[in-house]
Amino acid sequence: MRRVLWAAFTLLVLTCPAAQAEVVKQTIELDGVSRSYYLYIPENVKAQPVPLLVLLHGSTQDGERIMRLWKDRADQDGFVLVAPNALRMDGWRMADDGPQFILAVLKAVVTQAQIDGRRIYLFGQSGGAVFALNISMLESEFFAATAIHAGSWRTPDEFLLLPFGTRKIPLAIIIGDRDEFFSLESVRKTEGALKGAGFPIEVTVIPGHHHALTEKTVPDIFEHSWSFLSRFKLEQPSRFTTYKLK
Repeated sequence: MRRVLWAAFTLLVLTCPAAQAEVVKQTIELDGVSRSYYLYIPENVKAQPVPLLVLLHGSTQDGERIMRLWKDRADQDGFVLVAPNALRMDGWRMADDGPQFILAVLKAVVTQAQIDGRRIYLFGQSGGAVFALNISMLESEFFAATAIHAGSWRTPDEFLLLPFGTRKIPLAIIIGDRDEFFSLESVRKTEGALKGAGFPIEVTVIPGHHHALTEKTVPDIFEHSWSFLSRFKLEQPSRFTTYKLK
């Protein structure tokens, strides 16, 4: 059973503390468990609301590395970064890390920066890419667009999330033709299923590229991702959906 919060996501526009130029690890408590995330607010963020990019790290990692890789791009284009940490290092799980956790992190972020609620985006890498696709379906009316690198759907259960996408959220997949974990076949199958359900999706295949984000490939991947994401803005006030089991 799911319950929809019809009220628009409320932005808490507060006076920010002294501008931060560092990646900061922060914690919140959710259901009695201490959860962590990384936050980066560029020095050049202006007073008016700015975009927010939510970063979902790969399995066996945490949010710090992917945030530091994105940091220069955030400085250049003036948007805030937040990278939640999955509860377990071996990967993202809907029961532990799903919409309730993501919303709790975002509520904490908007007390520290002025965020444009119609320009909140998702980027995922590897296991985080798969989870980003899943979250995009569940919260299609909250995130403006999603870009992922090195990921796709591979199991039948993942494709069952398609009907939850009440808004046809724009999606981009960037994949190397030598990816060791996600085949081009799985990417094309994901692309076909999303297109068949009416979702606008762009797939970019990088010749000779493997699975990992490297210093050599990061600039092009992030340039392509942000160029894609920044084209989109929610036409209506954002709406977050909560999911509860009976």
